[in-house]
Amino acid sequence: MKIIIITLLFLMVTLSGCVSTTYTGTYKGGSETITLFDDGTFSVQDGDHGFSGIYEIMDGKLYLKHPLAAVSLRINETGIFDENGRDYIKQ
Repeated sequence: MKIIIITLLFLMVTLSGCVSTTYTGTYKGGSETITLFDDGTFSVQDGDHGFSGIYEIMDGKLYLKHPLAAVSLRINETGIFDENGRDYIKQ
C-alpha cells in the first residue's frame, strides 16, 4: 500500500510540469504501461501495482533503474521491447 501511495505522489509532482512519453503493452494477461518523463524519471503501472525510478537511454537501450531492480530493454521510435517477447507500443 505504501508503494502505491508513494508512486501516486511521485506521479502528481512529476506530471505537474514534465513532458512524458507513454508506452503500453501486455504482461501476464493484463495491461502494463511505461511512462518516460523528460526529467529522466519513469513510472511503470500494471493494474493496481506500480513503481518508479530513473532511466537512461544509450545505444538503443533503455535502462530502468530502481532501488530493487535494474532492467535493460531495447527502445526505438516505435516502442520498447524486451527479450521475453513483451512489446510496449508508443502512444
